[in-house]
Amino acid sequence: EEASAGASAHATDDAGGARDCDLALVGGSGWDVSAWVQEDVRKTEAWLEEQGVPAGVDVREVARKGVVEAVTVALEMFEADASFARFHDEWDGPQPEGLRRVVRESR
Repeated sequence: EEASAGASAHATDDAGGARDCDLALVGGSGWDVSAWVQEDVRKTEAWLEEQGVPAGVDVREVARKGVVEAVTVALEMFEADASFARFHDEWDGPQPEGLRRVVRESR
């Protein structure tokens, strides 16, 4: 549940407690990154449910990991291409709102 970027957010650990989670792409004052992360997890959970999740799978945990993976892959693609266009075109799943906002507001 950790990804590297500039603003700090609270994420929930496996025990349900809050902990700091770095999501800083470029930082930004006044951004409610915590709310973005929570909404991204909810959207990813809904998307996973639509895909059909096998019984016994912890959808919330998979969604959390998916959000972190999305940000990680986007950063790797950005480092390779100096653009998020490939991520936007190739990512199969909800694209994190926080990532979209950071990209939009950092232009």
